[in-house]
Amino acid sequence: VEQEQAHEADLFIYYDHGSETGLVAQGGLGYMVDMWNVDLLKGADVYTMCCSAAADLGKTAFRKGVKTWWGYDRPFSFILEMEDTFCKLANLGMKIKRGSDCSWCEAAVQVRLAYDDEIKTLQDNNGNPWAIISLVNDRDCLVVWCEANPPDTDCTFRGMGIKIFGMAGHKITRLFALASAMGLIGYGVALHDFSHQVWELKGTPISLEGGYVGFLIMFLANMIAMNEYIKSLR
Repeated sequence: VEQEQAHEADLFIYYDHGSETGLVAQGGLGYMVDMWNVDLLKGADVYTMCCSAAADLGKTAFRKGVKTWWGYDRPFSFILEMEDTFCKLANLGMKIKRGSDCSWCEAAVQVRLAYDDEIKTLQDNNGNPWAIISLVNDRDCLVVWCEANPPDTDCTFRGMGIKIFGMAGHKITRLFALASAMGLIGYGVALHDFSHQVWELKGTPISLEGGYVGFLIMFLANMIAMNEYIKSLR
């Protein structure tokens, strides 16, 4: 992956095995892309045909800057006697997107309709029931994570961030959120202690002191820095 980044490619296509947290390396030993290095794909459209990777890896990839993740959030299944049909459907999204001006989400709609047509044809002609089951599974677990369809979250704090900051809330890292919270708590503790000392010296917690001005300047500087960072995520 690192070598390919030297070419500044804006499209990453992967056809092999996968899991919820990684794209399996050739030979099945370890991952070529996982939660730790998925940021290497930042700025690219990712198109996969592997099992389950869209479940966790795809969501993390989107939050780390991947423009689009096309894949499956459960195991992708097929039967050998209809391998050509499954291959056609697995590649159809890429063909539609590269051959037209439609969005990835619009391409996904067309692919699901193509799945529906194949399923109906098999049902009308008493086709292989296992093929029907596999087609239904693959249609239903196909997902596209992008700005038009961002992944959901079960994290309460991320949900709050999305409500407050919109799309940027999807991409705020846990470490940034933790550091920001710790900084605000630290300001509160320090300001409380300073106010208490001013009260002990002057009998009032509020006085025109240089310390208050310093706290205000530092607070505003951090708010501006946080705002600029969040704006850069949009």
